Amino acid sequence: MAVIPKGTVRFESHSIPRAFFWLWELGSGRGDWRGGEEEVEKQNPSLIWQWKEVEVEVEVGATWKEKKKMMTELLRDRFRLSTISIAEAQAKRSGMEISEPIVACIADLAFQYTEQLAKDLELFAQHAGRKSVNMEDVIISAHRNEHLATSLRSFCNDLKSKEPQSERKRTKTSRKENKATTSVVHIPDN
Repeated sequence: MAVIPKGTVRFESHSIPRAFFWLWELGSGRGDWRGGEEEVEKQNPSLIWQWKEVEVEVEVGATWKEKKKMMTELLRDRFRLSTISIAEAQAKRSGMEISEPIVACIADLAFQYTEQLAKDLELFAQHAGRKSVNMEDVIISAHRNEHLATSLRSFCNDLKSKEPQSERKRTKTSRKENKATTSVVHIPDN
């Protein structure tokens, strides 16, 4: 297992999240490109608190639970980086400062919410007898927030209207699904 020292992040180029680059550019870091790997050394000391040790390789003999835990930690770290960059950009835009513990708390809450949302979506699909999640499952998960559910239905209808006619004929849609998505009234925000 490779553990990267604090201050340096090394990983395969195909796994770089876009949000990481955004944060890296905000911090005016400098990239050093070497072969198929990237090493990013931070030049801005104020960003050091944002980085943790990152595990990028899984032990050959690792169990499924260990691999899942490592991937969850890696996803949580990437999610935290995205949250930090969004919070810093919003604070800068508003002319405010945001404390590190608050950003960490927001990131953890948002990550826990997305984990629960993923479980709910999986359960909705299983309840409907499907093995994959579809747009209706996402809309159902937003049932407590009427505005969000309406926006999602409108977005779904927009996607369906932009879909080529030949594609629409090939995919089966139930009457219930069509009825649910066509009864949407979009009310613009003022």
